Amino acid sequence: MRRILFHPVILLFARAGLAALFLAACADKIANPRDFLLAVENYRFLPNILAIPFAMVLPWVELVIALLLLAGFWTRPAALISSFCYLAFAIAIGSALIRGLNINCGCFETKSNEMITAWYMIRDLLLLLVSVYLMVSGGGKLSLDAVSTSRKL
Repeated sequence: MRRILFHPVILLFARAGLAALFLAACADKIANPRDFLLAVENYRFLPNILAIPFAMVLPWVELVIALLLLAGFWTRPAALISSFCYLAFAIAIGSALIRGLNINCGCFETKSNEMITAWYMIRDLLLLLVSVYLMVSGGGKLSLDAVSTSRKL
C-alpha cells in the first residue's frame, strides 16, 4: 500500500491537481482585485483593516503555491501553506454558513452568482487532506526537490 500511496506518479498528480486549482483560483482574483475584495468583505470574517491586505496578497500567494507545487520545488513548505489556506477557507465558509450568510464564495469567480454551500467546506477539507499528504510525502522522484536532493548527496 505504501508503494502505491507514495508512487512518484501519484505524487505528481496530487501536486498537479492542487496546482491547477490554485492557478484557477488566483486568475480571476488577480484580474479583478476590487471584486475579490468585495467577496472577502461579504464573509464579514476579517476586520476591514485586514480585508484589504488579505485580498491583495492571497491571489499572489495562491499563484506562488501553484508554481511551486507544479515544479515540485519546496513541495513541503508549499503544501504547508496550502494546508493553512484550505483550513482557513473551510473555517470562513463554515462560519458564513452558521451565520446564515447567503454569499458568493469568491473561490474561482469573484462575480459568480453561485452561493456557498456545505459542499464548499467539505471540498476545502478534502483539499486540506491532499495538502497534508504532500506535506508528509514531499514532491517525489518526479520533482525538482528530488533533483536538488540528489545533487546534495
